[in-house]
Amino acid sequence: VGPAFIDVSKRYQKNSQATATLAEKIIHGGSGNWGDVPMAAHPNLKESDAKQIVSWILSLANENKKIKSLPESGSVNATMNKPVKDNGILNLYAAYTDKGGNNVKPLMGSNSVFLRNSKMTFEGVKNMKSFSKVNYNGMNILVIPQNTGWFSTDSIDLSGISRASVNLGWQKPPVSGYTFEVHLDSPTGEKIGEFTFAGEKGNADEKAKPQFAALTSAIKPISDGKMHDIYIVSTTKDPSIAGTAGLVSLQFFLK
Repeated sequence: VGPAFIDVSKRYQKNSQATATLAEKIIHGGSGNWGDVPMAAHPNLKESDAKQIVSWILSLANENKKIKSLPESGSVNATMNKPVKDNGILNLYAAYTDKGGNNVKPLMGSNSVFLRNSKMTFEGVKNMKSFSKVNYNGMNILVIPQNTGWFSTDSIDLSGISRASVNLGWQKPPVSGYTFEVHLDSPTGEKIGEFTFAGEKGNADEKAKPQFAALTSAIKPISDGKMHDIYIVSTTKDPSIAGTAGLVSLQFFLK
């Protein structure tokens, strides 16, 4: 009642999302793509096993194409043929199988790794105190409070990270100076870095226009291999200055 596997392979050959899409259909079921008969769900099937099945199905339309084996180790250019997007997530999926032998089943294996972009904007920030979020020209900006405050980004792997930067913006001076401390897992957790902004006196009568400053800080090495929540704690040097500024992005660097 369903399509031939070779037909499935031919239909999805040029679909870059085919592995994830078909694996989800195998696990959760579906209908409408090949007629009215619904496809049964397989909720007890592991995602890795479903993707292994899909890899085999997709290989059928290329059965005459000789595929060169990849080396045991190497590197992947994460930006090749794809633009780098802020807040994007790179999904690396790898599958292995061999030809087996006499009375020996083929060895199989697969795994997925999800990598976040090192530059993060603040659309997803929900945990904050005294900060507020505004959208300006498509940018999600965290408005810095007049006294103290904090916000956090979750599940960051700091392995190998040596420095970080924040992009700060304002429209009209004067703007107070600020200190932004970087803490692990809570606003009072271990301090691993600090950004400073001297402030902007400028001319209060000048026309408002977007201005930005990149602040950089060394980051204390974290080598425990765990995911950490990063808290940015802000302190205003002169609360009497009424000018408003906001944070636009946060980025981590290996060197």
